[in-house]
Amino acid sequence: MQLMQNSSSEPIQMSSKANGGGNNNRHDREDSKAESAETDEQKKERLIKQYEAMIKEARGKGYAVAADNLQHFLDGSGTLRILDDSWLRGFDSVQEALKRNQDRFEKQLIEKANVLADGQEFVLEDYWDAQETASIFSELYYASGTFTVTSNGIFRLKRTGKSITITGEVDIKWQDPYDWHEGLSAYIPGFGDISDEDALFLQKYGKAKPFKMESYWKYDASGNIKIRDYWFAKEEFSWTLKK
Repeated sequence: MQLMQNSSSEPIQMSSKANGGGNNNRHDREDSKAESAETDEQKKERLIKQYEAMIKEARGKGYAVAADNLQHFLDGSGTLRILDDSWLRGFDSVQEALKRNQDRFEKQLIEKANVLADGQEFVLEDYWDAQETASIFSELYYASGTFTVTSNGIFRLKRTGKSITITGEVDIKWQDPYDWHEGLSAYIPGFGDISDEDALFLQKYGKAKPFKMESYWKYDASGNIKIRDYWFAKEEFSWTLKK
């Protein structure tokens, strides 16, 4: 997902009726004829100029990552781009994906802790995927759009009396393919509704290539669960970014 994608709605085609004669119809036919006369090379050059204008506009707004991604697509190397993890964590949508996976791990750990016998230890190893779409009001929407956060964790549980201590490590992988899909489009402020098919055209007739985006970071996890005979267990968890 990327700068010009993320909207699943199809463009609305508008038509108008002539008001007083056939002049409008004649002009419509002439415009259609002019568009059909555009060669593939001319269309390629026109789209490249439009994309370059969008890149310039993005940089002017401080959207450096979105601009760099679109430029990387136009350059056509197709190589992997590693995005800054601290930049990604600044977006609510990324935090929501991380929290969803953390909640899933915590639920698993609580369930396992409740069946541990005194003195017993257990190692839990698992992973979770969370998919999110960035807010249309954020740069991440234009730089990525819909992305996946994979949390791969290993946790050690040990029960002593009525207390279960938990330690662990979680590897995070943020990922998204910067690619395009026929039939999709997105509204770009200042440029209107931009079709993914324009990018697909540049892939076919130019040197533009899709690519993958990734980012990695780690968390140290810790927790304590106290088993209470006549009440619910008390659970505490901590997730600390590993420098």
